[in-house]
Amino acid sequence: MIDVRRMRLPAWHFGLGRELGLAFWAMFFVEAAFGSYWSIWPIYIGSLGASAPIVGFIVGASGIIRLFVMPPSAALADRLGSRAILVGARAIAFTGYFAASFATDWRMLLPVVIAIGIGDVAFPQIQAHVAAQSKGDTTRVFALVFVVGPGVALGLGPLVAALAIGEFGLRGAVFLTSMFTLASVACFAALRHLAPAVQRAVKGVEQLGEAVARSSYRQALADPAIRRIVLLHAATLFSLGLGVSLLPLFLAEVRGIPDERIAQLSSIQAVGTIAFGIAVSRMRWLQRNPFGGAAIAVGAVVVGLIIFTSTSLIPLLVVGFVLRGCVFSAWTLFSSAMGVSAKPADRSRGFAMIELAGGSAFSLAPIVAGLIYQLGPRAPIIAGIVLSILVIPVLLRSQRQVHRLSAAGATMPATAD
Repeated sequence: MIDVRRMRLPAWHFGLGRELGLAFWAMFFVEAAFGSYWSIWPIYIGSLGASAPIVGFIVGASGIIRLFVMPPSAALADRLGSRAILVGARAIAFTGYFAASFATDWRMLLPVVIAIGIGDVAFPQIQAHVAAQSKGDTTRVFALVFVVGPGVALGLGPLVAALAIGEFGLRGAVFLTSMFTLASVACFAALRHLAPAVQRAVKGVEQLGEAVARSSYRQALADPAIRRIVLLHAATLFSLGLGVSLLPLFLAEVRGIPDERIAQLSSIQAVGTIAFGIAVSRMRWLQRNPFGGAAIAVGAVVVGLIIFTSTSLIPLLVVGFVLRGCVFSAWTLFSSAMGVSAKPADRSRGFAMIELAGGSAFSLAPIVAGLIYQLGPRAPIIAGIVLSILVIPVLLRSQRQVHRLSAAGATMPATAD
């Protein structure tokens, strides 16, 4: 007979510790929110009277907002502290999602995308916090906090959303998104060791405060490693986003798949996200070769997109959604590379540029896809396939270049002062 008293359940933080555990659950709820609405977001916008180009614009408009709100986010964090940025930004996002669930016309969603764009400024702060708390194991911790946990949420979110859609219609999924976002706000608010405001830095952290104060975007971009990561991240995310952003609209209009079923199928992409995240957390090769790993993830998404354009058979579509989940794995590999490569003083701005470049590219993609969609429903997917294939050799060549530079640095003789 099993002795229940001796059974040990995993700690709520899964061995990561309190701070990283809270970050884990915060990102879990963030991704659950994303999964709850993203798969039906284009359909919801269309149901409010928007044409295909307008749908693409609304889907991607938050990226335009990023261009204005992301650059000053690091300076605001210096002035107000990371806690104010994290909690405030995600609280604004909650307000936007909550309001969206009551919209009756697509024009009412314009303030919503502003709120969503503002909410995204929280990501550089939580990434910098996790990098600072990971104690030299950045790639593995990033895989757990930003891939594995969110990957599970990415699977659960659409499933719960499908139940909400069945009961309350598409609005139910958007309302559910707001509730998940509110849960993430609570987790962010419970963090203790966030970077303080620079002007309030106490004596024990004065040096850190001075280092952050001297940092700037110009200084961060002067680092070739940071420039490489930002440019590759933007190119990769635009290519993938072009193929996947209007996929729900394609499946609804061309394949004739019901909204509820699309939400259910979208949950399957979590299998790909989780599997790739576990592989990154366990395989040293992927940890040492983030650009190579990103190339593998891009290749997997390309295969998935080819499946979507070629067949309507549900078993094959399931495989396609599993492969589509690698989009988020590619994103996280670039973020973990930034956590390893950026100097502590530049880290917050480095992550801000990752979010600005990648997020803007991923948000610009549906705007372009909406215009291309008028040429034919398959056109954006095919364009995404072509661009993604072109990105793969660039990523592999960049990885070889990084290794050559590292080897050259390791063999360079020390010089006397």
